[in-house]
Amino acid sequence: MSPLTEPTRLTLARTFTWNESVWNPGIIAPTLWLDAADATTVTTVSGAVSQWNDKSGNARHATQANASLRPVYSSSSIVFTADFLTLPVTAWPDGGTGYSIVAVLQVDGPGFGTIAGLINICSTPIDDPEIMIGYDTGCGIYYNGGYTMNHTTSVIPASTKTLLSLEFTAGIKSELFINGSSTLSGTRAGALSPTGEFSLGRYDRLNTHRNGALWKLVVFPSNTLNRQKIEGWMAHSEGLTASLPAGHPYKTVAPLP
Repeated sequence: MSPLTEPTRLTLARTFTWNESVWNPGIIAPTLWLDAADATTVTTVSGAVSQWNDKSGNARHATQANASLRPVYSSSSIVFTADFLTLPVTAWPDGGTGYSIVAVLQVDGPGFGTIAGLINICSTPIDDPEIMIGYDTGCGIYYNGGYTMNHTTSVIPASTKTLLSLEFTAGIKSELFINGSSTLSGTRAGALSPTGEFSLGRYDRLNTHRNGALWKLVVFPSNTLNRQKIEGWMAHSEGLTASLPAGHPYKTVAPLP
């Protein structure tokens, strides 16, 4: 058989579809990698989630010891209804300067109280920073002295499975991407404080909850190409490629090493 010609190789590359054995977030050494599509990482008791294992190799598992406060595992997602999981604060390292979050989530509304995100990251001392993703179907990022990004009306589509990316870089600059498109950004001066809370479904300080679902969540060192690769991986594996913008590098072709 004659070797493949160059045109044939190009055709094969263009028709390649997502395959986790070829590319996955582990390749970029994430701080945290949660993936509910991998049922082996989810421990349930009577359908309720007691532990969601971190696939990064760092053993930063999301846990809930109280049986009455455990979310439900359903259709490859973790569903929150006035319940929550807690992550080790090391999953968001050193206050998060130079780190990014990418997640597939759905925000369904408050469970108890209005001030809470589906993903909550807070510091010690309080408000430096304070990050709530899914806060009133928006994204609030507060640093001591004021908000750098705050939008509480329909930034994240309500009750809709959505690909969300939040990128932090030196400055301190924060930028929110919805389905791969830049939506909000802001910059604050100063350094971030160490993380004091990382929780899913509940804002610990006020004991308030947010209803919704999480399919995937990855935390990793900020890098535009890696963010786009994770967006592509999540979009292809979760059926969200149609939501990516036309210019996204992984809209039609899944990421490769």
